[in-house]
Amino acid sequence: MIRCSFIVLLLAATTAFAQAPQVDSATEKKASAWVASLQLDNPEKAAQVTSLIATHLTEVRDWNNTHPYSAVPAGIDPATGKPLSNMDRQIIAVSAMPHSIHDSLMNGLRRELTPDQVSAILDKYTIGKVAFTLNGYKAIVPDLTPQEEATILANLEQAREQAIDYKNTKEISAIFEIYKTKCEQYLNSNGRNWHMLFKTYVNSVKEKKAILASQFIYDTAPFPECHAATIAETPTGLVTAFFGGTKERNPDVCIYVSRKPQGSGKWTAPVNLANGIQNATLRYACWNPVLYQVPGSDLLLFYKVGPSPAKWKGWLIRSKDGGITWSKPWALPEGFLGPIKDQPVALSDGTLLCPTSTEGDGWKVHFELARKDARKWEMAGPVPAADSLRAIQPTILLLKDGTIEALCRSENRAILATTSKDNGKTWSPLTPTTLPNNNSGIDATTLADGRQLLVYNHVLPPAGQTKGERSPLNVSVSPDGVNWLASLVLEDDHTGQYSYPSVIQSKDGKVHIVYTWHRKKIKYVEIDPSKLPTDKIENGVWPDSIKK
Repeated sequence: MIRCSFIVLLLAATTAFAQAPQVDSATEKKASAWVASLQLDNPEKAAQVTSLIATHLTEVRDWNNTHPYSAVPAGIDPATGKPLSNMDRQIIAVSAMPHSIHDSLMNGLRRELTPDQVSAILDKYTIGKVAFTLNGYKAIVPDLTPQEEATILANLEQAREQAIDYKNTKEISAIFEIYKTKCEQYLNSNGRNWHMLFKTYVNSVKEKKAILASQFIYDTAPFPECHAATIAETPTGLVTAFFGGTKERNPDVCIYVSRKPQGSGKWTAPVNLANGIQNATLRYACWNPVLYQVPGSDLLLFYKVGPSPAKWKGWLIRSKDGGITWSKPWALPEGFLGPIKDQPVALSDGTLLCPTSTEGDGWKVHFELARKDARKWEMAGPVPAADSLRAIQPTILLLKDGTIEALCRSENRAILATTSKDNGKTWSPLTPTTLPNNNSGIDATTLADGRQLLVYNHVLPPAGQTKGERSPLNVSVSPDGVNWLASLVLEDDHTGQYSYPSVIQSKDGKVHIVYTWHRKKIKYVEIDPSKLPTDKIENGVWPDSIKK
């Protein structure tokens, strides 16, 4: 960045410019084209203006060619304390060009042309940078006032007139940078926070690039409410499942499945896959489906059936064709529930580590180990916890050092964490993380690049309460599962709830998320994790720079 404070240098030897410059045919052609764009109806005036421009372009070219940056001694920029760059030195060299070169052009243009026509010619010199830069300020500061816009425009017009004496786009851009700094200083002095405004704008641009798709799984359905979606990638495409019915807990609530075949941009209509019918007179609700694609084998769908979370039972059905057809329901062994909300992970020996919990005798987190295609089960846990800590619905992360971490929904106003160093057999006591929890479900996944990605409501319940609003719905990323950075806001209005996310990363590297939208629909979002914006979460507060 060049500072006006040091663009002062006395250069001698300007006698070479005392005689008329030799205008070449290319320069004459450029000047003629610029003037032709004005559509002047006076040929003599057009010829005069063309001569003014061609002469000026030639004199600027000749000065630049005979006064390279090396003509200016190396030095220190007093504004930054850093050595002058080659561009700094070139700008200084050009700034010593005789004022008569600039004045001759500007006086002639103003004599022969209207103010708008003069601006049009100066825009040709500077490739339209005034309008381009002003539009940038309008995008970064959407509520720019008329006075602020007028002040910024005046600065940019000054930059434009100064920049016409420079030879190439890099030098012209450097001049505009000087005046952009003045604009930003003005905005700060006018009560704006330019740094934050610019950061928010950059993050919003990144967010638009990161979110590749956002759509509802269905438009209409035979049920009024839905909840607790899950998602998996199969060899033939994506599959999602959720429960739907008149209302959560009602006996008519069933498990539904939709598919998004490879190459398709749409999801199939929801298909009723499982119900809670016990006999001719007794029927229970279905709850919390969890999909998992066993590598090279079946697609598994775990779900629960029962009158309440305290009394539900775990069930499992399988698909061998990517979710098109399914087996009959199979009851899990007595006392086993399977993954309670979020997906299991496969350990190195093929064992499925299933994150689960119970709610009958207080909230308790435990894990279940499923072997031999989920036909043999073993219990692990419960996870140790102080009496004051109550958690359910863990989600599993695989850390770089081999540690397994589980993050949990809680009634303690924070996401709770536990870790295992022996493949899930034993776990550390639950401890609060720095992230808030509104007593709503979360989900997370370990990305192929080693980062951890978490989808949750970044909501701290009101003081003294354990449950908070289920909006906004957020995405954070972490290099280590401990220190989290804000990344996306998927939903942020307060007209309903956005909750119970499920997240996976597909083989092509994309991230796929499904979640409850107002309890009326299931929404799907596809993300490119390589393009995610990030910013610090300080003292548990979501940064203003990351918005929807």
